Amino acid sequence: MRSDPVPVLPISADPRGWSRPARTTRAHALYTDGSWRTCHILGWLGSGRRWFVHIRWPDGQTDWRRYDARYLHPA
Repeated sequence: MRSDPVPVLPISADPRGWSRPARTTRAHALYTDGSWRTCHILGWLGSGRRWFVHIRWPDGQTDWRRYDARYLHPA
């Protein structure tokens, strides 16, 4: 049984702390099928070595993900 591809970036509960809204910018996120898909960055949260990114996905849903430069880059 095959499942639909999902983003590789780990999902996060709504993080707490300082946030920095972003102008909606496009990025490419890696999916489990090896494809890169366009998404929109809505904001950032964190400091130091731990960052989270608020993303709107191609299907219109939004969530917070733990940032990892290996799986997300500017479009």
